[in-house]
Amino acid sequence: MSLDAIFDDKRVLAVLIAGWTCAICVIFICIMIDDESPFLSFGPNEKTVLFGFKLDTWTKWVCVALYTFVSTCIADFTSDSVGPWITNTIQDHKNMYLPYSKWTCVCIVQTFSMYAIIMGTIHLFVALSQIDFMLMRMFADLLVNYYTTKRFMQFK
Repeated sequence: MSLDAIFDDKRVLAVLIAGWTCAICVIFICIMIDDESPFLSFGPNEKTVLFGFKLDTWTKWVCVALYTFVSTCIADFTSDSVGPWITNTIQDHKNMYLPYSKWTCVCIVQTFSMYAIIMGTIHLFVALSQIDFMLMRMFADLLVNYYTTKRFMQFK
């Protein structure tokens, strides 16, 4: 199969990246199990540290878990809504219509940018702290992306 065929047929590409993802997950899990990595733990424990504090109680763990799920849902929903709007409405030179004043558009873009940087940094640290938070993020991501993708394809 040529690179052109892989590039053009998104179904083939999806199968290839799914296979690659599974292979890499198995490899890294095997490596981390041998070294008893704290990343592979679930629930509160003494080894997991986030921003300098231990996630060693159920209260701390539940707070981070709730933050992870809700914040990921908000981030994905916002990104799927505002991201395309910026590209197709603000940045597209063919579109001459702005639904809001120029000042309002600048404020929306700047607010989205600051939000993305701050939340992206926090999400990165949380997702890298322990596998259960990464899995929560993945579940929230899939849930919101299912909704937004259905919405984008609604009239197609």
